[in-house]
Amino acid sequence: MAWLDWTIGSLEVWQVLSLLGIGLVAGMLGGMLGIGGGVVTIPMLTLLLGHYIHVAQAASMITTPFVATASALAHHRERAVCIGVVKRVAPFACLAILVGVTASIWTSNTWLQVIFGIFLLYVAVSNWRKLVGRKADDGKGEPRITMGRAAIVGLT
Repeated sequence: MAWLDWTIGSLEVWQVLSLLGIGLVAGMLGGMLGIGGGVVTIPMLTLLLGHYIHVAQAASMITTPFVATASALAHHRERAVCIGVVKRVAPFACLAILVGVTASIWTSNTWLQVIFGIFLLYVAVSNWRKLVGRKADDGKGEPRITMGRAAIVGLT
């Protein structure tokens, strides 16, 4: 397997171990906290390994379809997918992906780091508010999702 020799052979042992650790921590936190693994992966690849944020984002995005597919299948098996919500949110999410990737191509590394830092602060505050203001879910029916809410969820 020449590609494996080229990929891992070009890295030092500490880099391989760091990548394995980053992946493990990102997966665990992503699963336990319900955050995207990229929230952990991108800063760690940038800060720990010194990669440009563009490379870190690309590496994170490569894993997304695999993680999302596995997660969607597991949730579907548990009957925990609100298909109506998915149908409304998915188009906005696809649009956000296209616009975000296109915009990041033309954005400098420094500005991308600033924007991502602001996003991380948003994620932290949002999760803190959910934790502090948590209410019990009565489990009654599908959540009411308007087009405005679908747009906000899909675009973020």
